[in-house]
Amino acid sequence: MSTSSATLAIVTYLNHNNCKVWRNNNVGIWDANKKIYRKNPQQLKGVCDIIGIMYDGTFIGIEIKTGKDKLSPEQELFIQEIEKHNGLIFVVKSYDDFIKQWQSFKTKTVY
Repeated sequence: MSTSSATLAIVTYLNHNNCKVWRNNNVGIWDANKKIYRKNPQQLKGVCDIIGIMYDGTFIGIEIKTGKDKLSPEQELFIQEIEKHNGLIFVVKSYDDFIKQWQSFKTKTVY
């Protein structure tokens, strides 16, 4: 499963399970004059691939790392900030990995 299909599957799953999440677009801005993508100067580095909120207002972020991909220093700092503020964060390799982590989280959480 590709990163984009895993992203879609996770977003769909969470939006049907008491969350409101969306794909965080990390693509640059198209510069028509130069015919290239350039970095968005207003974009925060390190933000997760999927972000949103749970039904109780808790921030949720999911970073998808497939293959040999590793977290960047900016992503590690973003994760630390979310954890520091009691947000929920997952770093997953696939949709199946996400489901496994989500189920583990749900069994530990009392609502």
